[in-house]
Amino acid sequence: MILKRHSLATKLFVAFLCTSIFVILVMMGLIGYQMRSGFSSYLLRVELQTFDDLAKSIAKAHQDEALWLRLKEDPRRWHDLVRGSLGPRQPEDNRPLPPAFESATNGKSDPRPPKRPLQRPLQRPGPPQRPGVDPLMLGQRLALLTPAGNYWAGARLAQGSYLSRTVHAGDDAASGPVIAQLALASPSDGRSARDEQFLYQQFRALFWVCLLAVGLSALAAYLLARGLVTPIRSLVRGAQALSDGDYKTRLIGTGKDEIGQLTADFNLLAESLEAAEKAERQWMSDASHELKTPLAILKGRIEGLQDGVYETNAALLAEMHATVERLNRLVGDLNALSHLREGRLACHFQPEDVSVLLREVVDHSAGRFEEKGLALTLKLDASQRLLLVCDRGRLRQMLDNLLENARRYTDAPGVVEVTARLDEQEEALIVTIEDSAPCPDGQHIGRLFERFYRADPSRARQSGGTGLGLAICRAIVEAHDGQIEATRSVLGGLLVRVTLPLDGDMIQEEVGDA
Repeated sequence: MILKRHSLATKLFVAFLCTSIFVILVMMGLIGYQMRSGFSSYLLRVELQTFDDLAKSIAKAHQDEALWLRLKEDPRRWHDLVRGSLGPRQPEDNRPLPPAFESATNGKSDPRPPKRPLQRPLQRPGPPQRPGVDPLMLGQRLALLTPAGNYWAGARLAQGSYLSRTVHAGDDAASGPVIAQLALASPSDGRSARDEQFLYQQFRALFWVCLLAVGLSALAAYLLARGLVTPIRSLVRGAQALSDGDYKTRLIGTGKDEIGQLTADFNLLAESLEAAEKAERQWMSDASHELKTPLAILKGRIEGLQDGVYETNAALLAEMHATVERLNRLVGDLNALSHLREGRLACHFQPEDVSVLLREVVDHSAGRFEEKGLALTLKLDASQRLLLVCDRGRLRQMLDNLLENARRYTDAPGVVEVTARLDEQEEALIVTIEDSAPCPDGQHIGRLFERFYRADPSRARQSGGTGLGLAICRAIVEAHDGQIEATRSVLGGLLVRVTLPLDGDMIQEEVGDA
């Protein structure tokens, strides 16, 4: 709850630092535990290695079957064997220090009082050892086991509380078959003071290492949090700039990671918004210009009639009627294009035979093509039924616009060819409309489907075009999840290729009919 009032950088820093500290503490605990248990095992192994003489004595005793059995039956035999092999031992920390000594000076004793024996830190000299005393408590820690690990002599040790070494037959007790095991447990009173001092030094070193690791983790957490938050802050500032309408805002890329990809996507978004704003301004400008021209013509003719400049006749009325029709077509095209782009145009998709639709469109347009001196032909494969799930009305609107565009911009005498075929590999219906000369320049072909774009504006207005016909065609094709493109035609003019995807059921039906 407290972190909710802090910045993202603080939250990330605290999260990274707390995670690092937790991991370090867990590692420190595991290392400390392993160090304590491992150090105890190490001391036992070292102590076991000092029992070579005892192992040789056990090997010799094993050669005498009676003695071997007495080791098991009489504990004193085992204790005598251990004391005879190891001799009197004292803990290393309780070994007596050398007494004070006299210095020889001209054969006389040193008149100075004897020095006190030096005492080791954290150690106390043990009391004088009496014969038979076991300072190392081997009677409670040392046991003789069979090769299988069963008890034979010595102390009774709990399973898993000791380490053992094997005893081999032979004089060296190291090369023959295994005859027994020596098991040794840790002292009941714990480690010696010197061992504790050693562990204390190790833990102190481990503490400083962990403290250094925490400091480095804090520095790494700060740098990482800063590295993550800095580009995010830039994104926030950029988003605020976009919301204020500054679409020229761009961010500097920070790499190829997710933040860098997000920055690149932000720049793409800013570019698209800037382009959309320019297109919207251009749209308003072009629409206003296109509407202004016929309105100006009508206004001039009506004012001329009011002032008596023009006389009412059939020619003037026909001109005004044509201007109104052009204005009506322009308004209709603008309305259709806006609906298509906003996805609000209602489309009713159902299976249609496109070959029948193409014949209707071509037959309806043939008369106007003949009046201009153009030959309109349709090429279809009679063996194929061009079934397609589509909106018949919108598809006819697209075909009418494409044919009208070819009629307007093809010089007479000329040829316009319409072809349609099924491409089973692409699973699509392909319709092409190509005409004879002239052909737009290469720099214009790629922009023919833009709104209000004209390769030759003056010629387009003379022919009655609004500059929206091909843009509407592209919107209709995209509504059918298709593609439309324009290239040069082998006839010398323009070729428009429309690719409409087929429904899978339609493809199977076509294959069955074939």
